[in-house]
Amino acid sequence: AHWGTRAVVYAGQGTKDHLRVAIQTLSGSVPRKTIYRHVGWRNMDGRWIFLHGDGGIGPEGPVKDIWVELHEGLDAYRLPEPLKGDALRQAIGEELELLHLAPPTIMFPLLAGVFRAPLGEVKGIDLTLFLCGQTGSQKSELTALAQAHFGPDFHGKHLPGNWSTTANTLEKQAFLAKDVIFTVDDFAPNGTAADVQRLQREADRLIRAQGNRSGRGRMRADGTLRPVYYPRGLILSSGEDLPTGHSIRARMLILDIQPGDVDLNRLTQVQKKAAKGMYAGLMAAYLEWLSPQLDRLRQDFQHRFEALRHEALQFGLGHTRTPEILASLAGGWALFLQFAQLSGAIDRQEQQSFWETGWQILVEVARKQTVFYQDEEPTHQFLTLVQSVLNSGRGHLAPTCAGYTFKSEEEAANYGWRLDHGAWQLPGELIGWFDGEEIYLEPEMPLRWSKNWVGTREGPWR
Repeated sequence: AHWGTRAVVYAGQGTKDHLRVAIQTLSGSVPRKTIYRHVGWRNMDGRWIFLHGDGGIGPEGPVKDIWVELHEGLDAYRLPEPLKGDALRQAIGEELELLHLAPPTIMFPLLAGVFRAPLGEVKGIDLTLFLCGQTGSQKSELTALAQAHFGPDFHGKHLPGNWSTTANTLEKQAFLAKDVIFTVDDFAPNGTAADVQRLQREADRLIRAQGNRSGRGRMRADGTLRPVYYPRGLILSSGEDLPTGHSIRARMLILDIQPGDVDLNRLTQVQKKAAKGMYAGLMAAYLEWLSPQLDRLRQDFQHRFEALRHEALQFGLGHTRTPEILASLAGGWALFLQFAQLSGAIDRQEQQSFWETGWQILVEVARKQTVFYQDEEPTHQFLTLVQSVLNSGRGHLAPTCAGYTFKSEEEAANYGWRLDHGAWQLPGELIGWFDGEEIYLEPEMPLRWSKNWVGTREGPWR
């Protein structure tokens, strides 16, 4: 490629082999490099090193004799030197000030996720954070701010992932973005029905892989298995709509954001600080602190996680995954507060205060999750459909005993009955019976509803 036609291998049997041997013999010692293509923790000679685009961070700070080459889109994962002393304490204070940038129900989970992400090697991450809000709510800017903790070049127009990217690309990127926030921006299903279904399938695939910590197995043409890729960091997403499906929503912590929630004046200031690398420098110091204790933290974090999950279970949060999500994020928040206290940025009393407030906010957010996945829950959907049939006059319920007298017209309407000129009218089809608090539905009705079938058979109580 570089010599063009000037390099000539003369014709003759074996000449090219002689040339190859001559080159290898006379070249001397050829240098070797190990080049890493991912970010995150790597155990090297008994030391945990956090890889990023400019090398690594270990127990003694920056490690320069490491080569990392990242794919396009991930190359902004570059950390500056860890902050020290007064600069670090100031950065921690600025970090805690971020809690006032937007409502605490948004900022506490977001920052907890930022400091939970580097703990993937301690305990695998099986949750997705999702900011949902209409255009103009600054959701992309908030996700960019979280992302900037892992590289000052990240901003609202430069994020590592986007839902317009193919599913295979997102799958591979999420695998390479180990132990960091991996933002997938702009979930907005639109276009044709096929386009909407495709995006929903891709979201299902990526978020389910995060929640299950397992990728999609594939096979080569010769029958051997291909490598399996699954998310190894923490997925942070945003969009104007939510992915559908009860089980998918249960794998996410959904943060509802509205226009006006974000303090725009404060946002401008923190964006400037993010671009200068203050939050990334803080993250580098946090990683340096984590490095020598990573092995011990596996056991300590697991104990803390189990205790927090047990406490969260007492709140009756609906889905069984929600207490685990809550405990996982709270564990990251607690560890950051410990780091802040040991750095001298806050005292023990402030540490306890921030912890109690953060835990209360996380519990409050977890309680609200029922609203987001209830609509996707099959039983709720079925009961809503039954009520819709009764309210619309397409069906009615009959009493199990003859001569039943309704206590009011409202009670009768609840069962699909209508009063017309002093006589009870039964619109639609008989779909079942009621007896006190119990309702007995015609077994074949759900199948007929699913076929958009609407009957006109007169009921026996007309």
